Amino acid sequence: MILTNAHWSAFKRLFSCEQVIPRHFFRFENKELQRNYAKMANTLYEEKEHYKKNSDPYVSSIFKFRTELPFGQSIKNPVWHWTVCYDEEENKFVRETAEKPTFEDLIGRIKKSALPMQIGIWTAAYSWAEEVNMILDLGPENVVYGDTDCVKFINKEELVNIIEKHNKEIDKEVKIISNKRAMLETSPKIGRWKDEGVFT
Repeated sequence: MILTNAHWSAFKRLFSCEQVIPRHFFRFENKELQRNYAKMANTLYEEKEHYKKNSDPYVSSIFKFRTELPFGQSIKNPVWHWTVCYDEEENKFVRETAEKPTFEDLIGRIKKSALPMQIGIWTAAYSWAEEVNMILDLGPENVVYGDTDCVKFINKEELVNIIEKHNKEIDKEVKIISNKRAMLETSPKIGRWKDEGVFT
């Protein structure tokens, strides 16, 4: 199991344990994204939203993929020790174990990455925590479906207020970060929960 500090708010609401033994421990400074990464993420998101409304499904899917790419690329596992080869006789790709990398090899791989691995690590962690906390706030008995970025729940008026309240908390966090980054606008949709209406 991989846990970050971002997981804890939700993890503690789900589980209790007497002992935790870390197998690998990575330490990163926990702060807002650097300006250039934040600007890139915002630009990709805005372009995705634009093409979602104004294009055919093919173009829309490309821009959706572009938006997700930085997170997936940054989180590629730096500790793998295998290689993939093509087996001509079997006409398929097979995975073969390679020499296990040294600690210096791992550091080298992390340094060569174009994007910091923290982007993917914390995006995944906060997404999970957001989903779990939302389900617990709504009450699991009211939730019909949930995945990485959405929760469907039984239509009760008091539950809709939970979404509004949560979005206001996110607005406060974004405002604090935005004040540190003068002249850098962030889409008001990023990170917010959206009420998609009532379905029968």
